[in-house]
Amino acid sequence: MLSRKFRRTVMAALVAPALAVPAAVLAEGNQQQSQQRQSSQQSAAQSPIQLQRDDIRASQLTGMEVKNAQGEDLGEVKDIVIDARSGKVEYVALAHGGILGIGEDLFAYPVSAFSRGADRDELVLNADVTEEQLEDSQGFNDENWPKLRSDEGYWAGIDRRFGADRPGDASTGSSAGQERSFVRASEIADKSVQDRAGNDLGQIEDLVVNLNDGQVRFAVIDTAGDDTLVPVPMDALSVRDDGGEPAVRYERERMDLSGAFDKDQWPEQLRRESGSGS
Repeated sequence: MLSRKFRRTVMAALVAPALAVPAAVLAEGNQQQSQQRQSSQQSAAQSPIQLQRDDIRASQLTGMEVKNAQGEDLGEVKDIVIDARSGKVEYVALAHGGILGIGEDLFAYPVSAFSRGADRDELVLNADVTEEQLEDSQGFNDENWPKLRSDEGYWAGIDRRFGADRPGDASTGSSAGQERSFVRASEIADKSVQDRAGNDLGQIEDLVVNLNDGQVRFAVIDTAGDDTLVPVPMDALSVRDDGGEPAVRYERERMDLSGAFDKDQWPEQLRRESGSGS
């Protein structure tokens, strides 16, 4: 018969290797997690777009809910109006009322009147506007926008009403004496981009704007339809009116492909939905 001491010694010898395996697996798992964290941090540091806190895609803004400071629902963003010459978002068009977009009224407000909501998925209109006031106000509809390129008085009136800070002639709304050239974001979405010789360079996939200062920081171009996206500075684009629709020109020599990324690899902050790559 085996002694009790001998049995304990044999049992310890058998159990020790079994305990050592999970420990080794755990150590390996910790090492893998550490490597994954380092890889994630490196990927974030190497993001093709150097983002600021309030950067957002124009397509993310469209359809975003808008509330007033009291938390009342006012509607949703229909479109944004950009000054193509300065590369800044000037106005946000708020859609109110209607059913499934039919019969809704549109109201334009300076971008400076908006701020990002606490949950980041909505905008707050920081102006004394209630739902009842919107229902009693006369707006415009999607088929009858104020003329973007010849109705400067309309936009200057909005600036005066909401105290938008704009240098230059207040009677015309011009910025530092320069005439503005308005274009809606929806007008240039998916628009073909050409060089000066008329050669196709791709099409505009989206715009990246900053809600804090209203600046359009990047236009993101899908080059040759191969799902490779290239961020380019807005001031490198020339958006002009060619018979009613904007034509977009880009200086080919300014295209920097080092910042290109795959269509499914947008930086997390600029993804349309959490966990979505587009």
